[in-house]
Amino acid sequence: MICFLLTNCSNQQEQVVVSSQVVEEDPGDVLYTNSTIIIQPTQSQLDSLQQKVRSSDFNIGQDDYVFYANAMSGFFLDKNVVNYTFSGVHSLKYKNAEGKVVKYDLEQNGELWQLYFFSPQKGFQRIDFSDYESAFKKFFDQ
Repeated sequence: MICFLLTNCSNQQEQVVVSSQVVEEDPGDVLYTNSTIIIQPTQSQLDSLQQKVRSSDFNIGQDDYVFYANAMSGFFLDKNVVNYTFSGVHSLKYKNAEGKVVKYDLEQNGELWQLYFFSPQKGFQRIDFSDYESAFKKFFDQ
């Protein structure tokens, strides 16, 4: 399971993507400033994954995620960005340059744990968990 998670992460292409779908309904939580976003699975997603893989593989994968999530959270806490953790979401809302609330659809490629960076100037970028520090410095110019 370790190889699967790390291999999957290392094969991700990092692209800055900006959506153009304007959201008309009440926006709720809206990203409008430099932000880090950790997406984690819901309990039902975890239960489903646990049924698909061996118990030992599942536990190893969970340990990997907890390690990276704790390390990232500590690293991001000291930075001048807003830090979010969401579970069970498929899209995020943000204010574009014109001040309109826009919806960004998260990648739905089967990965339950994801990391994104957001900046009003650059939009969203999906980040490899194992390279979050250097990606942060590059994305946020810090």
